[in-house]
Amino acid sequence: MQLVETYRALSYATLFWVTPMSLIIRPILLVQQRPSLSVSVYGPSCARKEELLSKEGFLHVDIVVKADVFNLANLNSSTIRSMLDRNSITTSLQACNTPLSLLKLMSQFIGKDGTISPFSTFTPAIYDTAWLSMVHRTSSNGNLDWLFPMCWDYILDTQLDDGAWPSYSAPIDGILNTLASLLALFTRGKYLEAHSELASSLNARIASATRALQQLLSEWNVEDTVHVGFEVLVPRLLHQLSAFDVHFDFPGEKQLQSLYTRRIKKFRPEMVYASVSTTLIHSLEALIGLVDFDKVRHHCTGRNGMLGSPAATAAYIMNATDWDEKAESYLRRVVAHYGAAVPSAFPTEIFEISWVSQSDRVT
Repeated sequence: MQLVETYRALSYATLFWVTPMSLIIRPILLVQQRPSLSVSVYGPSCARKEELLSKEGFLHVDIVVKADVFNLANLNSSTIRSMLDRNSITTSLQACNTPLSLLKLMSQFIGKDGTISPFSTFTPAIYDTAWLSMVHRTSSNGNLDWLFPMCWDYILDTQLDDGAWPSYSAPIDGILNTLASLLALFTRGKYLEAHSELASSLNARIASATRALQQLLSEWNVEDTVHVGFEVLVPRLLHQLSAFDVHFDFPGEKQLQSLYTRRIKKFRPEMVYASVSTTLIHSLEALIGLVDFDKVRHHCTGRNGMLGSPAATAAYIMNATDWDEKAESYLRRVVAHYGAAVPSAFPTEIFEISWVSQSDRVT
């Protein structure tokens, strides 16, 4: 197999076209900007591009989608077809039996203004919601304004009886959710009168959450953890909690610290100061204390925030010297779209048609 033809060489997603309606699309780079489409066709060296684009058999095609930030999800073709129907897309996915017809279908989602039809959705993430609950600024009259009180209420409502926050599918989920939520409790507590009724209630929650986090960490098998970036996120959040004089000892601490040291040795602040965005931008909250947030301002947009991450955008807006209206606008868009509980990535409009896994096979 060799590259036969490339249209507008921007390669951000790979489509393996095995048989009609049997697709796997794999995003390999996270980007934003004005959406565009292109295709790179791979096939036998003797094949002509026209034959490949119209062929219904085995093909390997690069579908380029320069659009919003992606995150992992699995949907079958039936689900996607229902999405298309709800949005009055006349061409059905079932009719797309060639790479060229798929491109034509995808292009229908891109409006003249460069926006993409907003039909997608992610499940809420306690972790990101906790970060939004911490966002505050001082108003012109000197009062402290918490921008997203509904996110704060959600964090309070989802705290479990044992003081932790829920896990989804692995212990690391509960650890990260509890780390971020406990940090939110401490952050809010800084601004309460020490002996007020609210402070007493919050202190009880903090004590319960601290005990729960200690238990979660004590039972955690670091070696079995596969969550992307946990070896940086957990140590950095623990470090942020240490500013409130809270410290944790647990069996896997030395192993975690070893992983963290190995990873952080490769990090240089210039990696996030550069003009080109990298995936590090998506986890800026882990870099608090390691980078100058004033030097990452150019990565933030009103549409995508910090590479589509609500948590990273919230961390940025709180740690930059000057308030960034674009970051606030982005965060308000996320809350307007999802309500009190926000997802781990936004926007995601192009996602369902650029990542299709184990879709229905039509023989």
